Amino acid sequence: MKEALRVLYGGSHIEPDRDRFGIIGHECGGVIAANIAASWKYFKLPQPKAVLSLHPSRQGGICANLNLDLYDLSGIRPETLFLVAVGEEDDEAIQETARELFYTADSVPASDKNFITFLSDIRGTPALVADSASTYAPLEPRFERFIEQRRWEYIKLMRQTRLSRFIRCRGIDAMDWQGSFRLFDSLCTAAWTGLDRRSVLGDGESVRFMGLWSDGRRLNGLLATDRP
Repeated sequence: MKEALRVLYGGSHIEPDRDRFGIIGHECGGVIAANIAASWKYFKLPQPKAVLSLHPSRQGGICANLNLDLYDLSGIRPETLFLVAVGEEDDEAIQETARELFYTADSVPASDKNFITFLSDIRGTPALVADSASTYAPLEPRFERFIEQRRWEYIKLMRQTRLSRFIRCRGIDAMDWQGSFRLFDSLCTAAWTGLDRRSVLGDGESVRFMGLWSDGRRLNGLLATDRP
């Protein structure tokens, strides 16, 4: 990250605004994002004002076998806006890591952080399955094959074989547009401007709503709490 900043400030690029620095991380990146938010000063990085940890995992994602340490997250500054998000289909290890991140970031007031749980909704097309794979939105065949395998496992578990042809994760869907993308954009807007905090903090309708299916029925959306 320091090397990236050095290059960007090298004179031949548009220079980033160091006062508007946000971090989003997925799986092992979710743990790393929290660690950076707690240690930015030590590593001489800009202070993150917005942090989103998606499906945080110490082990990592596809074929990973990591064992990441978690820093002392009390180092996350009180003025940081902090979101931790999981899916209802995530395994217990991810759920436990997510709660650990949320509670050990105890310098951040409850009013400035939120714990999000995405809910599956397989009524429409494409069906939305709320697990850590939902974030991949794959464009590469190896990721697509991995996610389709995960979806078949989900189908068998739910005994919903009639839905098999709809369980896909090819490209970007509502779980991205109305889920992680929306949350991070709203989090950054609130962190930079102090406006629209209700769109990402608290448990109001503007946080939980993820849109409608084409027949007008609302998606299951998400849950939000400061006491996971």
